[in-house]
Amino acid sequence: LLKTEFRREAAKMPYSEHPVFEIRSETNEPIWRYVSIPQLLSIVESNSLWFTRSDQFDDPYEGRLPKKNRNKLASSTDIKLPQWAEVDQNMGGRNRTSLWEPVSERSEIETYRRISFINSWHQIDSELDTLWRANLRSELGVVIKSTIDKLKNSFRHTDYRVHIGEVEYIDFKHDVIDERNKLYPFIYKRKGFRHENELRAVTTTLPHEDHPGWTGRAPGERVELDWEGQPPGLYIDIEVATLIEEIRISPTTPAWVERVLSNILSQYELDIPVEKSSLAVGIGEYDFDRSDMN
Repeated sequence: LLKTEFRREAAKMPYSEHPVFEIRSETNEPIWRYVSIPQLLSIVESNSLWFTRSDQFDDPYEGRLPKKNRNKLASSTDIKLPQWAEVDQNMGGRNRTSLWEPVSERSEIETYRRISFINSWHQIDSELDTLWRANLRSELGVVIKSTIDKLKNSFRHTDYRVHIGEVEYIDFKHDVIDERNKLYPFIYKRKGFRHENELRAVTTTLPHEDHPGWTGRAPGERVELDWEGQPPGLYIDIEVATLIEEIRISPTTPAWVERVLSNILSQYELDIPVEKSSLAVGIGEYDFDRSDMN
């Protein structure tokens, strides 16, 4: 976001509680993320998860307000993204920032869509055939099994504040959502997506007093915001061994992949079980009685 060098020596920030993001389920319940095998290898090799910028999703309502909320906003359709953020004051070596120049509410919503990044999981008891089909575009895929607690604890060494919450599914024509915080739109989706049972981790590149880009800045100094240079996503550091409880290969992935993945994980000194999908059991493995078919 900032046209300044991002200093990696800044203090690391783990998972962070946030009033907008709620978890109502037991935190030891399973969560699942369906990925291709190349994506899995990227996670293992880089010790990071990919967070997609919110305006890069196919859903045009991502990060935006329902119809009745939008009617309260200015009627202008012009979007003017802020060009700078300003250091407000110095607080014992840390800088508090005024976020950016004043803009319309509509423009501020669009700004947040460009600085908010999301990593999604499915919060269900077990893997589902519909989710295999919806999430994978080739036969070479896996699902990562974890828990909410493990996801939280895996964010111990990141430069970003990560928030985790359950998505609520609403009617975008008739329902209204809270507007007191600009992050509220990121925990709501339309009812047509409720089969996803989504749990999402969200981070932003919002300037704040702990952000390394503000180190050494003087009060009143303006820092230019670079929208053209915004990445389509961010790699957020994690502890792979903490996050991944189990890996299951998709029902359509060849059996030999199980052995290969196990060998690769061993090379990274990761003791993570790799198993076949529970949906991959062949019908020939059962001894059916003809009466069972009636």
